[in-house]
Amino acid sequence: MERTYSFSISPMDTAYLRPQVRDALERYAEILSRRQHPKMWELTDKINSVKKVPQAVSDKRRRRRTVLGLLEWLLSLVLLLPGLMEPQALFTPLLVGAACFAIGTVILWRNLRGVLAILSLPLGLLLLFGACNNPKTLGSFMIFSLILLALGAAALVTRRRAPRDPYDRAAGKLLEGRENPELRVLRVLFDADGMVVTHAAANENRRVPYSEMTMILETKDLLLPITDEVIVTLQKRDQCTGMLTDLREWLQEQTEYYTV
Repeated sequence: MERTYSFSISPMDTAYLRPQVRDALERYAEILSRRQHPKMWELTDKINSVKKVPQAVSDKRRRRRTVLGLLEWLLSLVLLLPGLMEPQALFTPLLVGAACFAIGTVILWRNLRGVLAILSLPLGLLLLFGACNNPKTLGSFMIFSLILLALGAAALVTRRRAPRDPYDRAAGKLLEGRENPELRVLRVLFDADGMVVTHAAANENRRVPYSEMTMILETKDLLLPITDEVIVTLQKRDQCTGMLTDLREWLQEQTEYYTV
């Protein structure tokens, strides 16, 4: 008896399925990269196998360093501003304040660059305004105010933004239009020779032999047969004939099959 497993095509909840497609595309890219650069991935796997500090511990340390950096930066102002006004009388506090300012700036630059910009720019403007309007008393703040303004501007321009995820963008493109109910006219069939995509209204068939499939990826709710030309997204719930477990075993015999 010939094996046949068929799927209808129903509208997708693209917002729900997008993370699964995104993870599948990243896995697909990794598999291809491992084939092309096996030595690089061998080294990467060795590095990743080294025992690392748990993420919770790492986050806790980062928060602690950030708080200490913020406190040092604020403390530096308490020491620097009086020291700048009377550098000869308060030379030691001036040096300590400069050291605290440098350390605090480095920590905030690495961890809270946006906060550093918010702190530096208004303070720099305030000190610059005071130095310009009362140069006799506050003129010593001029250079420090310019340093703060330059630091704040640099932190604002280079502050970290959330990186755009290329796999998420690709997943969005792949799922584009899949909410359309008109796709119900399509059927996908797996038989002994390959995958057949059928357009019921136009009575058209397109066959893809298993030998032309790059691989098949399975996520929680999807099957994604991949060829050199297209990635087909099938919802498991749309399987019309046959059992998913039987189909999985059959496909594993025909082509490369990965679970994401």
